[in-house]
Amino acid sequence: MPIRIRVKLKSLRSKQCLIVPALLNTGFTTDELDIHIPKNIAEELGLWPPPANSSLEVLDTAGGEVLSYFIPNAVRLTVIEEDRMSKT
Repeated sequence: MPIRIRVKLKSLRSKQCLIVPALLNTGFTTDELDIHIPKNIAEELGLWPPPANSSLEVLDTAGGEVLSYFIPNAVRLTVIEEDRMSKT
């Protein structure tokens, strides 16, 4: 079941920081974080339009295929809870 929390996103390109609501889903595994953000948040973080080192990928979802940009090493994520924060 997804968990709703807040996270702090720090762009490693523009150094801009935002605290935003997030939906965590641990229904899959990966060796690295897989962070998807809306276009308006990407704009605020200086990640839109996509930088030169990004790549366009096709993702399979329950609703069908969607296009998404992959931007390596783009953000640092910190989980914020009521009484503590994750290590960054």
